[in-house]
Amino acid sequence: MKSQRKDSIKSISPSIQLNYKKIIYNQYLIHNNHK
Repeated sequence: MKSQRKDSIKSISPSIQLNYKKIIYNQYLIHNNHK
């Protein structure tokens, strides 16, 4: 199930995947700033 989900994310498109990573990274920074 998990590997299947990863494959589907990869197949969407590299640009969307990059934006997705940026969003996660921004959320990660926000969480660190609030500590």
